[in-house]
Amino acid sequence: MTDFKAHLPPFIIAELYKNSLVEIDLETKTTTSNKDEFDSIIFNENTKETIDAEKIYIGNNMKFISIVVAENTEKFLNDSDLKFLMSILKACQLRKDDIAIFNQLKTPVTYSYLKETLEAKYILVFGIEPTEIKLPFIIPHFQVQHYAGCTIIIAPPLTDMNKDDNAGKILKTKLWMSLQRCFSLDKPTKK
Repeated sequence: MTDFKAHLPPFIIAELYKNSLVEIDLETKTTTSNKDEFDSIIFNENTKETIDAEKIYIGNNMKFISIVVAENTEKFLNDSDLKFLMSILKACQLRKDDIAIFNQLKTPVTYSYLKETLEAKYILVFGIEPTEIKLPFIIPHFQVQHYAGCTIIIAPPLTDMNKDDNAGKILKTKLWMSLQRCFSLDKPTKK
C-alpha cells in the first residue's frame, strides 16, 4: 500500500473546515473588517502606495503579475472576493505588492497593454473571455498557457470559486492545480 500525503493550501483547508477552524492573528490585537483589509491594499504605509482617481489598478506590480477581474459594483473588487483572492496569493507565496489588479468592467485593458506597458510575465483572468482582453486565441479555463514570454490562466469569476458549495470547492481545487503549475510551486514529496 502506498502512503500518500496530500498537502492543501491554507485557503482550501479554510473552506473545508470553515465552521470548525478559527484563525488567530497574534500580531494584531484588534479585529479588522474586509473593508480595512481592502484599505490596507490601497493605502500601504510601507510602500507609500495610494490610489488616485486616475490609477487603473491596485498593487505595485513588483513581480509583473497582472490580474484582470470583472466586478460590477466596486471600482476593483468587492470585499469578499478581494479577501478570497488575497488568500490565494498568500498560498502562492505572493503579496499584494507583487501584483496589479484591474477591473475590466470599469477600465478595460488589453493583453498588449499588460504585456508592453506593465511588462506582465503572468496574467490571471477571472470571469472574462480571452477575446475581451484582445488575446488572439481562446484558452480553456484553468489551462496554463504560455504565449510570447507570458504565462496566462483564464478562470471563472472569483465569486463562483468563493462559494461554500461543492461546485465552488471543485473550482478552487482546479485553480490551485493551475497555479501550482504556473508558479512552479513546490509539490510535496511522497514518503
